[in-house]
Amino acid sequence: MIEIINPFARRLDVNRYLTAPSEWELTLILRHHILLKMIGVYEFLPNSEFLTLVGGLFCDDDDITQQLCDNVLFLLCGYDQDQLNTTALPVLLGHIPAGASTNQMIHYAQGVNSAKFRQFSYGLIKNLATYGSLTPPDYDLSKITAPVFLHWSDNDLMADPKDVQELNGKLPNVKGSIRVPYAAFNHLDYMWAIDGKTLVYDTVLENMKKY
Repeated sequence: MIEIINPFARRLDVNRYLTAPSEWELTLILRHHILLKMIGVYEFLPNSEFLTLVGGLFCDDDDITQQLCDNVLFLLCGYDQDQLNTTALPVLLGHIPAGASTNQMIHYAQGVNSAKFRQFSYGLIKNLATYGSLTPPDYDLSKITAPVFLHWSDNDLMADPKDVQELNGKLPNVKGSIRVPYAAFNHLDYMWAIDGKTLVYDTVLENMKKY
């Protein structure tokens, strides 16, 4: 994808594998995308003032419902109580979800459904007009020649380690496949973990300096 939409693919110093939404969310979007377009819905899980209000009312340190707020995040991303700064929950819930294009989610869902990493499928007729074939072409990962470090974790429910290792085998210039040395590290911990600096960021910066 980056090779097609980004002319700097060969010049980028370091790229990281972007994680995907969970399969059940994507399957739901794929099944109902026509209905969503018919009713004018083009954004998936936009930022909500309601969630911001809920975070402020129910997720503070003194609220008995704070643990419920924790568990909503853990259900989607993997359980890791020790690395979550619960004091920051009202702020975090004020910024998530941040929304995404429904077409972006449909594209992810198509990948899950087909088990292929390929361009967007518009349907048979438009695919033929756009790509010259009934199905969209696969992305050629061999064209991504920039050095890549893959950072992954066992408890990331949105990026299965097996998928990361499959990607590792397809990219031509992987400099390292780095497992986060903490078994409970989840999807959101890459942004919010209390010990994110020592578990991930220091290594990322050290490797970036090499290139």
